[in-house]
Amino acid sequence: MIRQFDFTWTTIWLLLIGYGLFFISLPAQAQTGAKRISLELKDKALPDALKLIEKAGGKSILFTYNGTESYRVTMSIREKTEREAIDLVLSGKPFICMEREDYFVVQQHKSDKAIAVEGTNIYINGRKVRDNTELNCLQANEILSAEIITTPGVQYGSSVKVVIRLRTIRKRGQGMSGNFYTDYSQGRVANGYYNSTHGKWNIDFNADYVYGRDRIQQYAENNGIEDATSSNRVRNRLYAAKLLITAPLWKGKLCFGTEETFTNRHDIFLQNGFSADADDRIKQTMISGFADYNLPLGKFNISAGLRYEFQKTDYYEKGIHQKEQSPTYRHWIPVVGITYTPGDWSFSLSYRTIKYSPSYEMLTSAITYQNKYAYRSGDPFLVPQIHRNISLDGGWKWVNFSLFYDHTWDMYTSYTKPYDDVNHPGVLLFSMASIPHTNQYGGAIVLSPQISIWQPQLTSGINWYDSHAAPINITQHWNEPVFYFSLDNSYFCHL
Repeated sequence: MIRQFDFTWTTIWLLLIGYGLFFISLPAQAQTGAKRISLELKDKALPDALKLIEKAGGKSILFTYNGTESYRVTMSIREKTEREAIDLVLSGKPFICMEREDYFVVQQHKSDKAIAVEGTNIYINGRKVRDNTELNCLQANEILSAEIITTPGVQYGSSVKVVIRLRTIRKRGQGMSGNFYTDYSQGRVANGYYNSTHGKWNIDFNADYVYGRDRIQQYAENNGIEDATSSNRVRNRLYAAKLLITAPLWKGKLCFGTEETFTNRHDIFLQNGFSADADDRIKQTMISGFADYNLPLGKFNISAGLRYEFQKTDYYEKGIHQKEQSPTYRHWIPVVGITYTPGDWSFSLSYRTIKYSPSYEMLTSAITYQNKYAYRSGDPFLVPQIHRNISLDGGWKWVNFSLFYDHTWDMYTSYTKPYDDVNHPGVLLFSMASIPHTNQYGGAIVLSPQISIWQPQLTSGINWYDSHAAPINITQHWNEPVFYFSLDNSYFCHL
């Protein structure tokens, strides 16, 4: 049940009064009771300085990794709270610190929503989190450090936009270990991992097994008369392994390794006559090799990586292999970036390839019931969606700007068409298709000055979307600019 609440001006004033009384009633000794730290920081990279503050203060610091490595910190911290120490090392740099109940967040002004970006992968001690049960079992006091990577290298996969890396307290006996657990949705997850350091070389290996099954039943009626019933049984298995080796090379760091994923999903769809039964099985094999190199050179930081992906799909309908729907793909995924940070300025230029494979729901041939006038289906012939992206980012203290260009092959889109005018007149079918070529380009500027306890964030930008959809019978050509504008406000209360 969803309840809707109507807010009046009286309600808003009551909330403001309540918040005011809350802040006034906070004990004055809260600041004096906070733990105070002292540190000597001499030519430390900003992430290293944050980690030292985190270790001394005891409260985790979640920070955006990209863009911080090139900034250096040299200063003496004397009898400061952890928050004061963070603000001190960030002084004059285009970063902001936000305090949460159990941790701090340090990030550039423009990446304020980085954690919520779609396509975020979370890693705990180098292992990819494939089930939220592991996150639910993680306690805040077990986290040693956390980093957000907004421009992931090739080691993280071709479809990953943002990576959150968590390091936790190692329990005795960990190193070559593993765990197993089950959850309420009739699924099983097991993983094992190995991590060790040999001189300057680090070896990290992890493997996962995931099994899940589900059954969805649907019953729909209109005006008291049964209109549609269906049942969908799903079983899926995943086997995955990843080897990552890290070693110093000249003045930089080299990472290389392999990643393998094998999936097997079986869907059996039964219905009462509004469409057709379906029995689909999809097996996918993904084998990858990658190498990534990061080189800091004074005010410059250069990174480059290359990933090779072999992807094979086997599609079965009612147990019969469908050759035309069982493609094999081979893709090279490059990533190149350079960052320059002269003083209070920062500039970053990057080029990367991003690949998205269609989900199982997008590939299904089953036609499901949405309502009396709408059915939904997928397209087993969808191919991977490939992006070539170039972006330029820059900033000075509280001013940040960005420009980008993105060319996409086979962009996924949903569209509608008549389902069956003879047997089901008036019913629309919502399905999937691929647009052969699409161009997107635009830019944005973010202003976030801090004025006393008030910090506004003004965002303004423009985007163009140039889609060539004539091959799927969409002849209208739209290429008009889209403007957007937003103003957010933050207030800080230092106790």
